[in-house]
Amino acid sequence: LRRSVVSTVATSLVLALSCALVASLVGLSLIARPVQRLVQHAVSIGGGQLSSRLDLQTRDELATLAHAMNAMAARLEESERKRSQALEQLRQADRLGTVGQLASGIAHELGTPLNVIAARAQMLISGEAEHHEVAEFATIMLRESERMAAIIRHLLDFARPRPLERAR
Repeated sequence: LRRSVVSTVATSLVLALSCALVASLVGLSLIARPVQRLVQHAVSIGGGQLSSRLDLQTRDELATLAHAMNAMAARLEESERKRSQALEQLRQADRLGTVGQLASGIAHELGTPLNVIAARAQMLISGEAEHHEVAEFATIMLRESERMAAIIRHLLDFARPRPLERAR
């Protein structure tokens, strides 16, 4: 009777351990590995790899979750693409606004001396200027043209690349 009980207990332990081993292997293969792949996929998406996709070859809840994560990553990728395009459009609009302000300032700064030169030249051509005013008008025209040349020189100096200098 004692041998029979010991044999039965030993057999039961071996069967229980065998079942536990088989259940662990099946759980590892059907649940733990796919869950680990899902975690890695989520980490890669969180790290910015929005083109990452996961294909589980099962037809269970984990495959459904993987499909939902793939769809989420695709939507995030599209949103990121649209955000980048919008940001580039904003940068371009800002550049155009800056160029417009610069052009307005240049037009204003060069327009005044040009108007002075044109008015004095018209007076000289039409004969409105007295003989003693001709030299004065020529001096004014020369001064205004030098002013325009200085404005253009300053613009060119500003646009010219300069070597970097170290500073605190």
